[in-house]
Amino acid sequence: MIMEGIMLKEDYKVSVLTPVHNTPIGLLEKAFCSLKKQSFGFSGIQWVVALHNCTSEYFEKVRVLLGDAPNILLFEARKEGSTVSFARNATLNQAGGEYLFFLDSDDEMAPDCVERVVSEMERGKADAAIFTAVVEGRGAHMDLTFVDSDPSKGTVFAETGDIRISRGMNNSGLPLWCRCYRRDLIMEEGIRFDEALSFGEDVSFNISATARAHRVCLLPHFCGYHYYAGQGMVIQGKLPNRISFEWSSRPAVVGRRIEKTTSERSSSLSGKVPRGGSVAAWPNQLSGIVSALRIEDSH
Repeated sequence: MIMEGIMLKEDYKVSVLTPVHNTPIGLLEKAFCSLKKQSFGFSGIQWVVALHNCTSEYFEKVRVLLGDAPNILLFEARKEGSTVSFARNATLNQAGGEYLFFLDSDDEMAPDCVERVVSEMERGKADAAIFTAVVEGRGAHMDLTFVDSDPSKGTVFAETGDIRISRGMNNSGLPLWCRCYRRDLIMEEGIRFDEALSFGEDVSFNISATARAHRVCLLPHFCGYHYYAGQGMVIQGKLPNRISFEWSSRPAVVGRRIEKTTSERSSSLSGKVPRGGSVAAWPNQLSGIVSALRIEDSH
């Protein structure tokens, strides 16, 4: 991997991790601008950018766009045939901030996202945070108001096993967009993205990470992320024809399944968690979130 930029990891409280695969420069620039507008202060954020199997011409364009800011770590993550998980893991390995955020290369973070989430996590000594996102292109708005419908009551802190964590994941879905984790949790537990998965790697990662968080910060009324559906996806190759989630209506049931269906090119989450184990071994707070995840391809 080719590395650009020099920084001391301990100088940054926050790392924002971004894998890029030939995303249109205009979209990447918008993502960059959203970081520069952070009320937390862009100079205090380590932005880790991995160019995943990009062309040399594209690398030069990105280098020009990002300039020589000392808090940007730009490098190539090149491995033929690798999935986006390879690039995501490369960014994790370079992250030095105490708190980890995830920004896709064609999306934007709300100006107060980092400041608000970090402040609340520190106040509640939380290992993980779940907030909401606007999804543009699918006519949806992710909402966690099930926790407390009164916006004036603000943040909720939930301990391991609290059913509100399961409900939070049910309502927000399982993408990386609206999550933040303490780096120590990820590193100490050895949580990584499954490089065998060509799609849904964030689902597996979030289940593993949230299952091991001792305390989760739920921000049901805070929208910190703007997701633009399908603009410049980091996934390489052909997408599945259909992706479906079946959400369990009985979150107290332990060991609901996550299974593979149909064709030989389907992908599945088979209970891969740190230190081995199975779906049935996940903590009760996550049991029953997903009764089945299906990723199907007709070929």
